[in-house]
Amino acid sequence: MSFRRNRRGQSAIEYTMTYGWAILVIIIAAVILWRSGLLEFSRDVQPGSRGFSQIRPLDWKLSADGTLLITIENDAGSILVLPAGGVTASVLGGAASCTGSAPAADVSPFRPAAVQTVTLTGCGAPPGGTGTYYRANVSILYSNPGSGLNHQSVGILWGPLE
Repeated sequence: MSFRRNRRGQSAIEYTMTYGWAILVIIIAAVILWRSGLLEFSRDVQPGSRGFSQIRPLDWKLSADGTLLITIENDAGSILVLPAGGVTASVLGGAASCTGSAPAADVSPFRPAAVQTVTLTGCGAPPGGTGTYYRANVSILYSNPGSGLNHQSVGILWGPLE
């Protein structure tokens, strides 16, 4: 009889140890995620960007009416041409892709370190109002008159709806 009790006790201890380790690993992973800030949903969304090559965005803003303003800079170190309608965007979480494109006329010459603000309308805004997170895929077409080649600078912008 005592042998049977010991076997049940051993099974209970093995069960507790197996699942105890699994629970401990889950708790440690949750603490790491919490301390790294990934589980803080109440914080403000900070604007950011990723990608882009010779022409890159310096600043951007998506308004609640679906207007996306992007200030771009020529970071190529040579003169470029920014064609009319060469900047397009698609806002994720919004109603649609931007229907307008910018600039309205060719920007030539687009000198090194020059800055140009383009306005895209009809982008749609994500539901939720001001402060809601948005993400926009942006494409900027340009050409290098020195080489005669056409290029595309592509990237992602994100931030809070303003």
